[in-house]
Amino acid sequence: MQNRSQFAIGCLAITIGLGVVSAASACKHSTDKTEATDILRVINNLRMADNDQKRAPLEHLKSLPCSTTETCQAQKNCIVAFEHHVRGTELGQRLKARLQQQPTDDQAAMLLEMNIEIEEGKRAMPACEQQVTTLRKRYKI
Repeated sequence: MQNRSQFAIGCLAITIGLGVVSAASACKHSTDKTEATDILRVINNLRMADNDQKRAPLEHLKSLPCSTTETCQAQKNCIVAFEHHVRGTELGQRLKARLQQQPTDDQAAMLLEMNIEIEEGKRAMPACEQQVTTLRKRYKI
């Protein structure tokens, strides 16, 4: 009889232990999903913003925490892509303002730099899109 009691107590302890591990795992998954959701929401806001309004959501994306490899990679890839895009847009705006005021010698260099930034953004965007797709599938978002 004592063996049965010890066995039952042991089983109960294991069950409680597994429940704690399971709960901890569920909490971790929930936190990971929350981070992924936040990052995907800001990336979507960044996409939807007018070109001259992308700097603020880009800075917000940079400030978000991430803890999983996939989420951090999505964040990093999209920051790289949109950073080039935003810099190219900002250069274009400065160039346009200068052309309206008075032409200068550095406009050709600015135009070249603007085009390079925009092309780098285009080149980096597929990596951003791929990681976004990975996150959406993983967390069913």
